[in-house]
Amino acid sequence: MIENPVTVVHRPISERQNSDESMELLRADSWFYLRAKFWHAVRLAGTLILALLVPVIVFYKPGWGDLLGALAGVWVLVGRTILIWLEDRSVRMAVTIQEQFDTELFDLEWNSSLAGRRAAREDIHTAAEKVRWKRRLKKLRDWYADADSVAWPLNVLLCQRSSAVWGRRSHYGYAMFVLSLGILWFMAGVVMAVVANATLGAYLITVFLPSQPAFLDTIDLVRGHLQQSKAKAALEEKTTDLWNRGAEQAASVTEQGCREVQDQAYTLRRKGIQIPQLVYWFRRKQDEEAMRAAVAHLVKQQVGGSSGGV
Repeated sequence: MIENPVTVVHRPISERQNSDESMELLRADSWFYLRAKFWHAVRLAGTLILALLVPVIVFYKPGWGDLLGALAGVWVLVGRTILIWLEDRSVRMAVTIQEQFDTELFDLEWNSSLAGRRAAREDIHTAAEKVRWKRRLKKLRDWYADADSVAWPLNVLLCQRSSAVWGRRSHYGYAMFVLSLGILWFMAGVVMAVVANATLGAYLITVFLPSQPAFLDTIDLVRGHLQQSKAKAALEEKTTDLWNRGAEQAASVTEQGCREVQDQAYTLRRKGIQIPQLVYWFRRKQDEEAMRAAVAHLVKQQVGGSSGGV
């Protein structure tokens, strides 16, 4: 007797993402990302304070130059060892939980060879309980735009594409913001030295060297976010190409193809390059509107070009 194959029913992503189980994962993921961004902010704040205050102090207390230069060096060491380790530790948990959210939401297999073991439910629950603010809970709802007018896994691919585009735009925008601040601070230091009639040697000792940690962090941040933006753009291009093929022939988009996209997304997230929460929320409304408009346009393209649907 031949048994009938089991038919897998994929519930709508737009519905499941707001379920209690999904929201708990998002709350936990949000908490660990907040911790990562806290340590990132501490590192940048210390560097910024040194860059802003040290030149002013040294102008009035020239004898403090050596001491403050040594302090700047110690902060570079602490920031690039202990604080980066603390940040990376939180990012690792956040990315793992985000991967659990995505794979459960998208009905994709867990890739243990890449992501390792799933986060313990106890850790997820404890972290999720720390995110109870109504405003944040509201912003976590409807995480992905509604793409359920097209069949699985096409709706999964649309969500993955939206995530890549969001990341590409955010990382590029923040890189340009940090670069602008770095250039402005460098110019301000030169102006300070000119106004004070400082020699080149005095400028290097009183302004440039104390500001060196800030300049190094600026260079690293700009380079890192531009690289991340470029990598996200490549993933965006891949998902767009897959989508265009799927618009012509829905069967060309497979679960395996979506799993490969998810692997790339996980790898990029694991790099741990953080965008400050304030910048993220400042851009959120604009990026969210753009994401929903793009998804609606692509869904219309696919529905109009094939017989795909739920």
